[in-house]
Order: sequence, then structure tokens, then C-alpha cells
Amino acid sequence: IAEAGSLAQGGELTAALVLQVLASASAQRGFNVEDMGLCFRAEIRAGSTIRRDIWGRFSMDLRRVLEERTLLLAGKQAGWPALRAAWIAALTGPMLVRKGAPRGWNRHARVSPEKAAAIADAAWEAAAPKRRRADMRRQRASEQARERHCGRHG
Repeated sequence: IAEAGSLAQGGELTAALVLQVLASASAQRGFNVEDMGLCFRAEIRAGSTIRRDIWGRFSMDLRRVLEERTLLLAGKQAGWPALRAAWIAALTGPMLVRKGAPRGWNRHARVSPEKAAAIADAAWEAAAPKRRRADMRRQRASEQARERHCGRHG
């Protein structure tokens, strides 16, 4: 996937590009990518906002996962309310069910919208002390810069 990311035009990962890279890598090793039964999930870093990564549901539909990733990244860029909404949508998405898989094999149980909101809100609250410290550091740095500027021009 990292190779696909480096090949992406304009930073956009497409399912075709990821599948092309996977097919090439698997062919080099003598197997077929379809035989692996791969599943995917969107995952983004959100450490500066909530001190953790955010992920979606597992799916065998790479296009859906990449759309979910795009939604999460757009939410992250727009700020917490948009990221929260995108994360809730990702958590409440359809579950991956494989034929013949043992019951309960999936890492994450089905999540209701209320539970998804509670997960997002708990992450936000848990990160509040870190955000306050970062805000205080930014405020101190701004004040120091203002004092340096005023000292030179005052």
C-alpha cells in the first residue's frame, strides 16, 4: 500500500492503483492476489486531535474503504465536528461477513450510532488535557513573539 501511495497522482489512492500494486507484488512471489482473500479498512492518524488513530470497518470492498478513508481525511481537515461525524459513519458501516468464517471472528462487533458517538466523544474527552496543554504552549509562544516584536519596535 505504501508503494501505491507513492505512485498516486495528486496524493489520491485509487482502488485500481492499490490492486495493481498488490497484483504485481503477489505475481513476483508466485501467487494470485484474489486467492489471499484480503480485507481492508481505512485508518488515519488523529494524534493531534484525540491522541489515537481512527479506523473504519473491515471490508473486502477496497473502493468502499478508500471512500471511507477520503471521508475521514476530509473530516480531519475540517475539524473535530466533521471528523466526529465521519468516524461515526465509519464505525456504523456494514460489517464484513465471510462465508464459512467462525462466528465472532471479526475484531469489532456491530456498533450502533449511539455507541459510535459514545466512542468518539470518549476519545475527545480523554484527549482534552493534551489539547489544553498544546493551546497553552501556543498562547505562550504567541505572547513571546509579540513581546519580542514590541521590544524591537517599542
